[in-house]
Amino acid sequence: MIVRSPRIEKQAAKEPRFASTETSMIAEHAAAHRPEQPKLIDRKLRNRLILANAIAWIAIFVAVRLIFF
Repeated sequence: MIVRSPRIEKQAAKEPRFASTETSMIAEHAAAHRPEQPKLIDRKLRNRLILANAIAWIAIFVAVRLIFF
């Protein structure tokens, strides 16, 4: 994924030494240092899955107790 940054594009326009590939490489490098928000989303998803799994096991346990005992 190529991320374009206005700041990098302006710098590339001012300095001819920046080729288009170098600009995209710098943009990718700059995008790599953004705060990682997906980890928070992954953590929420993981917590929901753990909770759903625990509820499912409790429901299975209760169903088995009611059916067989």
